[in-house]
Amino acid sequence: MSRELEPFKDIIEQLKPVVYEPDFNQIVDETAKGLPRPHKHILKLELKRQARPCKVAIDMRKISGAECQPFENEKIIHYLSASAQDVFERQIRAFGQYCVGVYEAVMDDVERFQKNSIADPATNGESNPFGETDYYEEEEEDSPDKYLVPAFQFSNSAHRSEERMNFAVRVELHAGPKVIKASTVDMSVSGVKVKAVTEHEFTTGEQLAVFFRGLEVEFALDRKNGIRYQVVKTEKIDHEHHIALKRDIRSPDVQFDEFLRRFIQGNKRRYKVNIDNTLHAIRSKSFEQYYVPYFCSIPVFVENHGNKLQCRFVLTNDNNKDNVFYWVDDSNQILISQALTPKRLKAIYESPLKEAYLYSFNHYESGQVFFYSATHTELRQKKALQDVFFAFGSKKASWRVFKVQMTHMNPEQCYRPLSLPDSVGESVKEQNSPPAPRLMSALNKLSHVVLITNITDSMSNQAYQRRQLVDKHLPALKNFAHDKNETIEPVALYRFKYQNLRAESRYQLRSKVVVTFNERELEGVTEDVSPSGLSIELKQTFEGVNFSIVDVAFPELQRMTRQIPLKELPYEVRNISKDKTIINLKIHQESEQIPHPGQIFFTELLKNNKNKLKSDTEHEGIPGMGEALRNIYCSNILNIGYYIIKDGAAMMPHAMTAPSSHSRLKNLFSFGAEPPDTLNSRALFAASGDYSRRIYDLLKELNPKAPPVMEEIFVAFEPDAIKEEDTIRTQFPDQFKDDHARRAFIVEAMSVGVFYAMKVFVSRTGRPDQDILRTELGYVSVYAAHKAKEVEEELWNICGAGDIVDITDEVMRRYGFTDQHIQQNQALDKNILLAE
Repeated sequence: MSRELEPFKDIIEQLKPVVYEPDFNQIVDETAKGLPRPHKHILKLELKRQARPCKVAIDMRKISGAECQPFENEKIIHYLSASAQDVFERQIRAFGQYCVGVYEAVMDDVERFQKNSIADPATNGESNPFGETDYYEEEEEDSPDKYLVPAFQFSNSAHRSEERMNFAVRVELHAGPKVIKASTVDMSVSGVKVKAVTEHEFTTGEQLAVFFRGLEVEFALDRKNGIRYQVVKTEKIDHEHHIALKRDIRSPDVQFDEFLRRFIQGNKRRYKVNIDNTLHAIRSKSFEQYYVPYFCSIPVFVENHGNKLQCRFVLTNDNNKDNVFYWVDDSNQILISQALTPKRLKAIYESPLKEAYLYSFNHYESGQVFFYSATHTELRQKKALQDVFFAFGSKKASWRVFKVQMTHMNPEQCYRPLSLPDSVGESVKEQNSPPAPRLMSALNKLSHVVLITNITDSMSNQAYQRRQLVDKHLPALKNFAHDKNETIEPVALYRFKYQNLRAESRYQLRSKVVVTFNERELEGVTEDVSPSGLSIELKQTFEGVNFSIVDVAFPELQRMTRQIPLKELPYEVRNISKDKTIINLKIHQESEQIPHPGQIFFTELLKNNKNKLKSDTEHEGIPGMGEALRNIYCSNILNIGYYIIKDGAAMMPHAMTAPSSHSRLKNLFSFGAEPPDTLNSRALFAASGDYSRRIYDLLKELNPKAPPVMEEIFVAFEPDAIKEEDTIRTQFPDQFKDDHARRAFIVEAMSVGVFYAMKVFVSRTGRPDQDILRTELGYVSVYAAHKAKEVEEELWNICGAGDIVDITDEVMRRYGFTDQHIQQNQALDKNILLAE
């Protein structure tokens, strides 16, 4: 980086992830609003230069002292040290693809390494950053312990009302006539944690008198009357009892309270405050931000109106919005409430597993789209009806299979204060403020969360397409058609609230467009629009590259205006999907003095139709709604999240989210672990041969902006197997020769244990969002800078995250098993739980 750009280094790093966004210029203007206009112009030019695609291979083998291994990215093979690969991958996560900025960042570190080598000829592989010798592939040794990972719950971080100081001092616990010698672990004004070696069995709620013998000499404390405490929690660690106590409010002691307050305030730098709960909160929020924005499921929030359940809010992100838009009809209405009718919602919640499978398709006729949907419960009433729905619908391009799950929720779950007490500072106090009454009023009627997950894939579709289609049964499909004349219950869309540097809201709008590039016309439809850009889904693949200039025509929207021409409008390509069918565009202006017709039209269109068009940001004027819904959902996670971390150049399982209490997969991932603190991720990596690395291989092919990929996994779970490697046997569908082999695997699994099937989503994570962690990380840095650094390093090394969805019953139904077989398999799963 040149010297003139050095002062802008931090802001350049901040803006790298949005350089391909359609509204990039507006984002720069907003982010760098304190800089003069010429400096903003320099920033834009520099970022665009760094974002240019790069095809140069980096080869460090010729550098003395650098131990390298081949590393493939976008079909280019580089030779990098482990540290250089780390720099490469961090920059890839920032930009989203290999470009000039990635190349230059790696070469800057190479140059620094060479200078260090010249300055210190004795530098060897142990001490220089590019000479690390710990490059290795995933371990071949199948040690059971390497699959054991910590289990996290997103909403399980405790909020402390006051600071707690680590402090060990001798105390006596008086439990009636019994005197127990103990020592403190940490203390606050209203509570204390002690440890003791004793045979006394403490019980929750037990009253104790505590004498702080170690403080009596130095401080004038009452030696005759102890301070009254109550037992809150006990646990035994090795041979010691650890007892959490809280002050008994019925026996106040103002003088002692004031003494403790002054003592802690005056000594917390010396003895250090206890930051365990804050570190836990930081990790929990980190896992949350790597999971929630990347998953493809749709959380729907349901209200209860006099025992009638109705869909009210939908939470969207970049990966689930295509599944949301699937339910948009020709009038731009979202039909989710027609698919999830009050009757269906009631049936789902009253079912034993509180889940269902929803099958749907649609077709166009006379410019209108007609939707059909049915649950497995509705279809199983009559086999002929089921066969005609599957056989006819699965041959449609619009065929979808959704898993629908449901759970009860509490509106109070929207409140997620920091782990820090208000006394830390005004900023913390402000962030700990409870939700506004207006927000709570909008949430108070919410009673349930419904999760819709698209589990459709081409291989499973083939099984449905083999059903026999009897033409005489086709008229029966009308029973499942959505009523075009029905008044649709509106649902409001809100985006997940994480880092978002966009300067403009985007609005859903489906309208025909024609894109011209290199004299080739491509037809498509808009997905969302803003005055400065739009996203388009094309019928054919786009063969251009980022920053290509295309001409766009809007034939349907042109009918709305005669004053503004809406054809041959120049747009700049800012992002292209992996399959090259979705492109993000930004207006292209030769001069800022000449207004862009598209910007003029969409500004006016959105201004006049805000009540009709759905925004991807909050649009109802209720501040905090997106964050509140996110918090509620994170308190009611229905699937299982997992995380992959990079250690040097290797990948390994790092953590999982704790399964819900009624999860079918709970037994599988708890086997050989000690829940709720640890889980066993072996089922993801227990396939034979190279298939055991399938998740890692998929991850390596993804970049952070690519949508998640979905894999199906079959699992035979035999907890009583003699050999440990036989307890969990995993196979991917393409390891089977045909459907008969898949069915045979299911039969065998049930004969020796339990059969499970899962959809596993794999995502490449981007850069961590430091903003949501800034306050708590800053607090930890004051008292334990090394721990703050460790946490930050951990965040940067998480390279993958995903979602695990149980689809056992759908797979069995797909391959012809009866309801009796499915119930038998469910009973086997329950028997394992009872045996444990």
